Amino acid sequence: MSFNTQNFSSLIDLSSEESKEIAGSALVDAARPFIDSVMAAVQSNTFDYSSYTFGRTQNSGLTNKSGLYLIINRKTKRVYLGGTANLAQRKGEHNLTLTNQDRITKLQSGMRKDLEIGTAEDFYFVPIIIFTAANVLIAESSVGQKENSYNQQVASFLDSYAEKPLLEAYLISDLKQVFYNEKTVGTFEKGNTFGGSPNSGQPAKAIRYKNYAWDSVTAASNTFGVDRRLIREKRDQGLMSAITKEEFNNFAGAKITNANALEFFKDKQEEYSVLLAELFPNVTKKRRK
Repeated sequence: MSFNTQNFSSLIDLSSEESKEIAGSALVDAARPFIDSVMAAVQSNTFDYSSYTFGRTQNSGLTNKSGLYLIINRKTKRVYLGGTANLAQRKGEHNLTLTNQDRITKLQSGMRKDLEIGTAEDFYFVPIIIFTAANVLIAESSVGQKENSYNQQVASFLDSYAEKPLLEAYLISDLKQVFYNEKTVGTFEKGNTFGGSPNSGQPAKAIRYKNYAWDSVTAASNTFGVDRRLIREKRDQGLMSAITKEEFNNFAGAKITNANALEFFKDKQEEYSVLLAELFPNVTKKRRK
C-alpha cells in the first residue's frame, strides 16, 4: 500500500500563542489519521517502502520543506515521530547517525538494539505532513524586525504544538510500545524533552542568567534569535548557568518556557535590549546597522 505525503496549505500563524494553538490543532488533526493509516499498514505488512529509503534521491520533494515525519524500522515495525523546519537536512542528519558508528551512542536505546539485530537499511524516512515558508506567518517584534529565523520559530512551533500533543496521545495508547519516542517531545536520546535534532545526544537542560531562567537552551535561543551554539558558549564561559529542571520549576525570578520564549519580551523591549547587549554585544551591533 502506497501513501502520498500531505501538503498542508493552511496558514500557520506564529504571531501569537492563540494563533499557534489554532495552527497546531489543525496540523495535528491533519496528521493523526495519516499517521494511523501508515502505522496500520506497517503492522499489517502492506506498507510500500520503496519511496522512503534514506539514500539520496533526486526530486525528493523535501528541499525547503518543513513538517512532520516518521522513521520506520521495517523489520521490527517500530516508529519514531519527529518534526523539523528542514526535512531534507533532518533526513541527512538521521541517516548519518544511523550509519556512522562514531555517532551510534546518540541513538535512542531501542534504535541501537534494532541496529544490532539488523542494519541501517531497515530504517525508512517517511514525511507525513509538509509545508513551506509561503504559508507560515513569522512573528515580528514591535519594531518590525523578525524575532528569530524561520527555522527557529517553526522548529519551536512543531515541538510544542504538533509533536507534543501527538505523542501525548500515542504514548498513553495501546500503540505506546510501537514508538521509539520515550518522552512527549524529544530527540533520540532517552530523557530528552525538547529539541528535535538527533545530534544533541543530551537531555535538554534549563539555563539561567541573573534573574531570568529559560526552560532549555532552545528557549534561550528563541528569545534572543541566536544560534543555540552561542547560548552554549555563554554557558560554558560561565556567563549563563546550567540549572536543573527542579531548579527551573522553583525559580523565583522570570521563568521563560519553550512555549512563550518568542513572546516573553514583546512588551518589555527596553529590558530585552539591555539583556541582549549584555549577553550578545556583537549581535546588538549588527542589528543596529
